[in-house]
Amino acid sequence: MLWTDGVSMQLAEVTADLPIPLEPPPQGGYVMYLGAKVRNMQACVEFQGRLRDRGTGFEVGFDARGSTLVINADGWGYPDPRNNANVSNVNGCPDYTKRDVNGQSYDLEMTVVDREGRTAKVTQPIVPTCMLADPATQADCVCTCAANYTLGKCGSPPP
Repeated sequence: MLWTDGVSMQLAEVTADLPIPLEPPPQGGYVMYLGAKVRNMQACVEFQGRLRDRGTGFEVGFDARGSTLVINADGWGYPDPRNNANVSNVNGCPDYTKRDVNGQSYDLEMTVVDREGRTAKVTQPIVPTCMLADPATQADCVCTCAANYTLGKCGSPPP
């Protein structure tokens, strides 16, 4: 699995219990930008990212995105990180569950499906984390990603 911060246009490997940044996307809330590198699949794929509670398996967040992989000379295909639409925007927040998302361990499940129906699936424990430079946006992320979110709970989101 791979992740990007949505700004640097760089991909990095997801490792066990890695803090993955929760970012404010154009559609609102806070998401993690996630994808995968794959082999032996067609270049046209769909990334299906799921965030699951480790204890219950309950699906907290989901996003599926079509992507055309860039195939390297070594045979591995990667999503193009120059556009966040090429990776799954897994929504961690707002958090309507009874357990905080920010700073807590969850399972990230990534399924990749190509046009012929070939499927690859991997699950990795991660820690979705608010780590934003702007103090107002950071405070909004922490509040929005706290358990039992309700509309208006955090005031107005930062511009």
